[in-house]
Amino acid sequence: METLVLNYEDVNNVFSTTDCLVAVEEAFKSLGEGKAENPVAIWHKMSGDQPMIGLLVGTEEKKNILAVKSLAVNWDNPKKRQMHHTQGIIMLCDAVSGFPLALIEGIIISYARTGADAAVAAKYLARNDFRNVGVMGARDMARYFLRCMHVLFPKIEKVLVYSKTPANTAKYASDMNRLLGLDVQPFSTPQEVVKGSEVIMTGTRSTEPLIQNEWVNPGTHISWMGVKTELDYNILNQSIVVSTIRDQSKIAEAISKKEITPQVYTDIGEIVTGKKPGRTSPDQTTVYDGQGSGILDAVVSQLVFEAAKRSNLGKWVDLHKGAPAW
Repeated sequence: METLVLNYEDVNNVFSTTDCLVAVEEAFKSLGEGKAENPVAIWHKMSGDQPMIGLLVGTEEKKNILAVKSLAVNWDNPKKRQMHHTQGIIMLCDAVSGFPLALIEGIIISYARTGADAAVAAKYLARNDFRNVGVMGARDMARYFLRCMHVLFPKIEKVLVYSKTPANTAKYASDMNRLLGLDVQPFSTPQEVVKGSEVIMTGTRSTEPLIQNEWVNPGTHISWMGVKTELDYNILNQSIVVSTIRDQSKIAEAISKKEITPQVYTDIGEIVTGKKPGRTSPDQTTVYDGQGSGILDAVVSQLVFEAAKRSNLGKWVDLHKGAPAW
């Protein structure tokens, strides 16, 4: 048996934003039905100049798949080593035998499934009549935020973007305007973005709050996808808070340390399956605590694997040639 090896170009050539959104929403349904798991999500910051490393595992019963993703993140890579800050590989396996069906370069899938995660959450938690979207951060993840939001919400009228680097903010606005035909406007302060937005997506490395409680308009939805320090925690005390997986929530961790007092209302899977309602009033503030979830890597990797086979992309390799069957 052979394993399909897919590099960045292979993944980019077959990736579909629409299919990714469908796969992520189906994964949420599977989580809500108890047919998917996210058993491992570990991050560790190594010392000195060494990278932050992560290990994520997800399984999906209906598709009979298991994915293991390993990541190494070093933010100094672009300047010091002329390489992407995130290095990662996803091993897509048969869920019963464990045989590696594919080894997939993980950059696109990591950012795309995060963008889809944030957008699908907005589908279930934002007001139906929103038109203005705020984006915090202007790197790779932010691009997939907007690509996914544009598919789900074609009536978006304006996008407000802020990042700490003005040149990145301006380039993001120009690129996304040209790519999607949206009115994307760069702003020099986070306050301007928050006050002008009805839905906010965060994807930054900020170690201090960028979004203050007093700036947030009633009825705002926030898809909180960054390092979990972008928000003034007081926002959570007056919001409906929904997590990808409740017991793995960063909010739950903060509550356990007595840093904050709010409760996580439910998992996104329970809302997608209709077990619990999401927003029940146009004036409610909602926050989605999106977490790095191996189940999303699994379902998006599976659709990329199938698309690559149909397109005859990638390289088939016999990784276990000569290995004994004990």
